[in-house]
Amino acid sequence: MEQLTKDFLLNFVEGQLPVDIEPILQITEIRKIENDNARGCSYRIRVSDGEMSYSTAGFANTVCDQVAADGIEDSTKKSVIRVTEFKRMEAIPDKPSFTIFAYELLRKLDHVIGNPIQYKNKDSFAGLREAKQRQRENMQPTSMPIPPNRKRPAADPNTYAAMSTQGQNITPIKMISPFINKWRICGVVKGKENVREIKGARGPSKVFSFQVMDTAGDLIKVACFGDQADRFNAIIHNDQCFYISGAGGASSIRPANKRFNSTGHDYELVLNKDSEVHLSQDKIKSVAMQYNFKPLSKICEFSGETIDVLAIIEKVEEPTKVNTKAGKEMSRKKIHLVDESGTIVELTLWDTQCDEYDMHLEGNLIAIKGAFVREFNGSYSLGLSSGSIVDFDLDHDRAIELRRWYENERPTAEIKSMSSSDSFGQSLERDLRFVGIASSAMLGKHAPNGDYFNIVAIVTSIKGDTAIYKACVTDNCRKKLVQMDNNQYRCEKCDVTTPNYKHAIILALELSDLSGSNWATMFEETATKILNRSAQELGRLQEEDLDEYNKIFESIRFKAFNCRIRAKSQFFNDQEQIKWSVYDMKPVPYDMYNRYLKKTIKSFEDSSLDADDF
Repeated sequence: MEQLTKDFLLNFVEGQLPVDIEPILQITEIRKIENDNARGCSYRIRVSDGEMSYSTAGFANTVCDQVAADGIEDSTKKSVIRVTEFKRMEAIPDKPSFTIFAYELLRKLDHVIGNPIQYKNKDSFAGLREAKQRQRENMQPTSMPIPPNRKRPAADPNTYAAMSTQGQNITPIKMISPFINKWRICGVVKGKENVREIKGARGPSKVFSFQVMDTAGDLIKVACFGDQADRFNAIIHNDQCFYISGAGGASSIRPANKRFNSTGHDYELVLNKDSEVHLSQDKIKSVAMQYNFKPLSKICEFSGETIDVLAIIEKVEEPTKVNTKAGKEMSRKKIHLVDESGTIVELTLWDTQCDEYDMHLEGNLIAIKGAFVREFNGSYSLGLSSGSIVDFDLDHDRAIELRRWYENERPTAEIKSMSSSDSFGQSLERDLRFVGIASSAMLGKHAPNGDYFNIVAIVTSIKGDTAIYKACVTDNCRKKLVQMDNNQYRCEKCDVTTPNYKHAIILALELSDLSGSNWATMFEETATKILNRSAQELGRLQEEDLDEYNKIFESIRFKAFNCRIRAKSQFFNDQEQIKWSVYDMKPVPYDMYNRYLKKTIKSFEDSSLDADDF
């Protein structure tokens, strides 16, 4: 019985096929496509070589009659064929088309051979070839087998021993992927975090993580949960070299969460009770940290993610005390960073982090690996986690260029602050959502600080009659006043009673597009800008000229806008609700919007061969 041609599809995608190959493949899915009369019909298929399945494939219309006669179009049968003639075309990046012009039917099966992994792009199979080669090398027997009666003493799971990695099979960090059965890495620990308490689906737990860099300069994140967090936290220390091993598969190798992982690796490791960690006696050579610096002007493209930045410390503010929503008092310090993109961004530090950055750092260079990009109230800022790596004396070509720019050009450069308004157009294509999809997807439900996105929507309803209210006149207070007797007003928040008040705005409006509608709240700064009236003007009109007042609100009704939305989960009377807030609203940039729609349509067309279409 013929075997499937393993590695054929991997070689096909990479363009490394031998001459005159006639692969044996299995058709796991098939769909008939009716074309015009001139072309007849064709078939789109998913083929498998037992290890990979590939959907950008099909039969040429010249063999349609043979396909029908052989009964291959019966989707319940998984036909095995020998392909005697095919064509490879680079029609779609990373997805060359595989068109079969001639074949031989070998047999039909009721099952799929092996456990093929679906191909999506080249990145999803990065390192597979090298990993398989290394796995074959690891399976080779050594020249000095261990005597069968020799036993190793049981090791205390909470201790580690110093050992040499020489002679051991070391897996390069860049080769780590779910396709390997076992792995052993050796590297220096960087960015060790503290053990944190978390609430999981099974109750309270703990998490602890760190990063490991090998001799090639590649980084990977390693995480430990539950009891393993305490176990390995006592072992792992920054800047020490360790030998770490574990089993392969999804239990110990998982896709990297790019929001909290700045290593650049596609995967991260999870240590469990069977994992081993040993202090290495070998001193690996010092390797420069690998960075992927992003200009400060572009951080809006990475909201909610971790990035690498290189900047100059422009200003260090004095720490201030702030109260969290939980009532806890914390120290906060803001550091202003600037780079040659002409952009200033705040780096926000908390509690013990504040003590590490003093005013004497002003004018110094700072390199951060793993800075977290936050968007709040329409502004972008950076933050540090305990896993972030900071360097004040980076030896890098970019560092030399940045220092030269700061000394020669910074004094006369035009500098802008990073905010949503500055980058509103940039965020449209990246974050655009349809109203109905964003609502049904419950965006904001699982993000503590909310999810930010754009919508292009029409204002279909607006509650102008309740938009204006009388607010407290105390600075930084917008609390709605309670009217008392004798024209007095009371603010419960400030605990004051006064005859004075100021007008304030909270506007509720319904935003709609072809997919659905959702109510959102717009606060004063955005509302006054879009209505072109101040809160005081609107308050006066509401009291003196109600018709003119209503006309102002009606002026934006049934108009389309590009809206920046924050969706956040909140609880009212023990009921969870997803609240939408409008942080910016501008006219629709139709040129950009049309390009986005065309790009979206094309992506649907390009992915028409994916599994969802079968």
